[in-house]
Amino acid sequence: GYAIDRAIGTTYTLDLAALLAAPLAFTFFNYQDEGGEPTQDPVALLEALRRHAAKMTLFCQAGAISVPKPQLTLLAYLEDSIVQVEAPRGGIFHPKMWLLRFTAEGRPVRYRFLCLSRNLTFERAWDTCLSLEGELTDRKLGFGRNRPLGELVAMLPRLATGARNQALLRELRTISDEVRRTRFEAPQPFKEVFFHPLGLGKGMEWPFPKGARALAISPFLTPWAVEKLGREQALEVLVSRPESLEAVPVEALPEEETWVLSSGAQLDAQEISEEPAEESSVAAVDSMELSGLHAKVFLIERVRQGHLFVGSANATTAAFHQNVELLVELVGGRWRCGIDALLGDEDDAKQDSLRSLLQRYERPHQDDEEATDEVQERLERRVEELARSIAATRLSARVEEIESGGPYGLELRGTLPEWNGQISVSAWPATLSAEQRHALESRQGPSITRYESVSFEALTAFWAFEIEARESDCSAELRFVVPVPLVNAPPDRMERLLRSF
Repeated sequence: GYAIDRAIGTTYTLDLAALLAAPLAFTFFNYQDEGGEPTQDPVALLEALRRHAAKMTLFCQAGAISVPKPQLTLLAYLEDSIVQVEAPRGGIFHPKMWLLRFTAEGRPVRYRFLCLSRNLTFERAWDTCLSLEGELTDRKLGFGRNRPLGELVAMLPRLATGARNQALLRELRTISDEVRRTRFEAPQPFKEVFFHPLGLGKGMEWPFPKGARALAISPFLTPWAVEKLGREQALEVLVSRPESLEAVPVEALPEEETWVLSSGAQLDAQEISEEPAEESSVAAVDSMELSGLHAKVFLIERVRQGHLFVGSANATTAAFHQNVELLVELVGGRWRCGIDALLGDEDDAKQDSLRSLLQRYERPHQDDEEATDEVQERLERRVEELARSIAATRLSARVEEIESGGPYGLELRGTLPEWNGQISVSAWPATLSAEQRHALESRQGPSITRYESVSFEALTAFWAFEIEARESDCSAELRFVVPVPLVNAPPDRMERLLRSF
């Protein structure tokens, strides 16, 4: 009897088509039978999709939205659902979280909280997702353990690069208050749950307790974090990527238990599909390879308890000094929630376990010719910094009706930041192909570029940018999308889009 009322999400990188899947899931939640078949005709489903998209807001790192395929007109429904943000301490906005508010007539509000290590993309790396359910209580004071999560929700609009939406501010204040008074149930076999947002205050934050033994799973590493885990949490088990482990001094790594994913963990999803590819409605997705490590897990054993931390933070300096991150701590008895329980029995060949996906890390011989190219790294860093700077600029797109019903003029307005002669920047409406991009000039404004004849379906608030940097024989390229306010759009635009579909 419950229906989705509001959805708040956060991510670092964003694929717009992946975000479109979220309101689509909400729609089918309300309009499908027990067998999963839609109970409404396609036009009604499309209108329901539009309504659900309006109930969703996603906060993502400025400059980290990937360029979609052209002519994806459905993206118009997402134009008011995305808020670009920046980390207050110069790092990146990195948490991956969803808060879903459900309501039913005559019944208490319920929340579903998801904490992930995966960004909102279609990448198929190994990740984690924690799901918590909770019912809103009528207590006047909130639960102390929920307070940090409520503070993170309340802080989100303050990190926005654009103008603050007053209606959204009011909604987030309500959700922040309700989350503090929601009784979230810890999943078995854990007994308690705590929330640890990072990067919203001042100084370094280290949420881990002193430990007698610790495990860390992190695709990215820095020597400082690994050494601190060894010194303060007694790090004994480390799982990472080979290239990340190579950057850490060998003396900082656990002597016996340093692991990487085994080749057997690179699964082809099509091999495990129960249906033939030609009969499966999800064959295109299921044929993608499951590969690579992206999960972030920290497990600290104390005398009688295991403290499991899952979420977005890597074992890096930036995660605990600069970035905005989110970790959730689950606490339970060491016997069922400790390192051995997580890894599984190495000697039991019949039992599939996390350990069965791993192989011991062997450090390769260093080759001077394989040393990282400093020029390439500098170019990539410069391109990323310029992308964030452009994404944080106050831009707008102005529509001008050339003839009744179209075509239209579409002009990007604002003042761009400065870049040097080694860098070239171009832009185009994301509904058009990259071949139609226009070259831009440094510090150009207030009119940045104009498209003279754009069809009604191609009108969009999403603008794609491409940055190229060259130095010596090295080059770096980055494409990203910036959502901007669409000014003077046809007042009946959404209804006309619905008719065109």
